[in-house]
Amino acid sequence: MTGMRIEGWGIPRAAARFGVLLLLAMAVVLRPDAGVASSATAVGGTVVGSDVTGTVSVTVSPPIVFFGPQVVGTKSISQAANLASIGPFQQIAGSPSLGGSNPGDFVLGTAACTITDASPISSCSYSVYFVPTAEGPRVASLTFSDNAPDSPQTIPLFGQGVRPGYWLVASDGGVFSFGSAKFFGSTGAVALNKPIVAAAATPSGKGYWLVASAGGVFAFGDAAFFGSTGALALNKPIVAAAATPSGNGHWLVASDGGVFTFGDAPFLGSTGGMTLHKPIVSVARNLAP
Repeated sequence: MTGMRIEGWGIPRAAARFGVLLLLAMAVVLRPDAGVASSATAVGGTVVGSDVTGTVSVTVSPPIVFFGPQVVGTKSISQAANLASIGPFQQIAGSPSLGGSNPGDFVLGTAACTITDASPISSCSYSVYFVPTAEGPRVASLTFSDNAPDSPQTIPLFGQGVRPGYWLVASDGGVFSFGSAKFFGSTGAVALNKPIVAAAATPSGKGYWLVASAGGVFAFGDAAFFGSTGALALNKPIVAAAATPSGNGHWLVASDGGVFTFGDAPFLGSTGGMTLHKPIVSVARNLAP
């Protein structure tokens, strides 16, 4: 099997193969200007030599791991940090490790590794979680230390810690903010043609849309205006709204289930052509990718 060591445990190759590698390693130590290591050249984030039997090449990916906003004290879904190696790879005990400004805000989970007899290529995928301990940007690094000439290899980790909060919205568009939710404006002082019936927050939590029953849309904070049904003759009034995951669009939904899309919101269907027993009263966005 491929010679590889992960967090203190190893998988030996065949005895003859190990002897060759040991002799190569001794040759490099005794003569730094000779042997396979001297022919190694840097290529991007890896080191590749002319004799792959004695040269270790390591690549880590992705170049950066981004986590979305996460409530302080809660654990995100995992993201993968990957390592691929060619040659007689050995990882130093304690590797990979978390460092940087906020290492305590990230958690290193389990690793899934692939090691084969038929190929000198080995790979591992590590699960990384974001568990913010404070609000604001949280930054750390995942570092791999090994026997490759370009060791250590590092993947930056970024996340945003947020506090829970919410807005209450009145029919005249008055907005009341609680917890970490900030006040960005309202229609409380505006003479509305129709009452406010729905609201949707931007993904950043730094803005929101207020929606009237005629489909008029009022944008505040970092919420952009993408359109409305205010100028349309609707069969039924608007009763609900939802923002897209990017915040670059939104859906408006009428009581008969008619769906109106704006910005990057796709149309996926509606109940506008059905005979409903009761009116539609809300919409929920599916967060699955």
